[in-house]
Amino acid sequence: MMALHDVLQRLLLIGHSLPQPPLPLRAEAPARLAGLMAAVRPAQQALNAEATALGHRYRSAFWGLYLLSALAVLLAVLPVALGWAAAEHPLHAYALVWGLLEVGVIASVALLYRRGMREDWQGRWLAARAEAELAWYLPLAAALRGAEAQDHRDDWYAGLFGSAGKGTAPGSTLQRLCLAQSGGLAQALAGAWQSEEFLRGFGHWACALLSGQVHYHRRTAARYRALLHRGHRLSAGLFVLTALAALLHLFWHAPWLLIATTSFPAFGAALHGALVQAEAHRLADASQQMAQALSALQARVEHTLQAPSLSGEPARELYETAYEALARILEEHQGWHMVVRPHHLPLA
Repeated sequence: MMALHDVLQRLLLIGHSLPQPPLPLRAEAPARLAGLMAAVRPAQQALNAEATALGHRYRSAFWGLYLLSALAVLLAVLPVALGWAAAEHPLHAYALVWGLLEVGVIASVALLYRRGMREDWQGRWLAARAEAELAWYLPLAAALRGAEAQDHRDDWYAGLFGSAGKGTAPGSTLQRLCLAQSGGLAQALAGAWQSEEFLRGFGHWACALLSGQVHYHRRTAARYRALLHRGHRLSAGLFVLTALAALLHLFWHAPWLLIATTSFPAFGAALHGALVQAEAHRLADASQQMAQALSALQARVEHTLQAPSLSGEPARELYETAYEALARILEEHQGWHMVVRPHHLPLA
């Protein structure tokens, strides 16, 4: 079933055709990494599924909080605006039911907020997503680490990047994978970076990984730019309608004008708040920059692969480009983590 935040975003984008970037390249990992790929795949899939589910829950929660708050405003003003609050109105007998409905919406907001904070939905999502990302790129880190490295057998990222903050958490699934696979990996990768077959396979595989990331970031940038554009247009439209309703209300006291002047600003603010908390603007800009940077790195790998032989200088260039790409990807994820982390469930 589609998550609430995905449903709402699709509704916002009705009638908007998103540009489709070229499909990513496909290439199998080098044969020397086949055993590692098979060993880590179940963990990759499980970690990604967990991170996706937690992300859907957190994102749907804050979209729901904003929209339920706006709905509470609408429910509060409807009886007054339509005359139901007057004792002589035929629907006045149902005023209590309407009041309970409004209280129920407000209680839902409070309970959702309290549960999300108590169970740390955001923190659990960010931790799970970080581990899933590290698991996804573990084979690439293993290939760059090579067979000769004997330090950090329980943390291949720390072996590659030192204290750059990309290491795995103690006792995590990744740490167990690193420990379990270190011995067999050293044997599989012995002499790999002197093997023309491995270097060719690694280069094509790295190009496929990079093109997949370029494709993802281009789609993400296009999606969030479209959401921002549509959100700004809707918010501006609601503001204009609110101003017109307020102006008309000076001369014409129609009940629906009161609904417009109170609920339209509430829904406009809710939409703006949800897009801000979703980091739509930052994600659009950051994804565009990442797509450009990774596309340039992919072009470097493809240029290196044109060499008649990859031994010597081409092998060094291939290694350095792949290392730079992995560092860039992990740094971007870490930057995203640090930007998103301050945004908790509060409606602000």
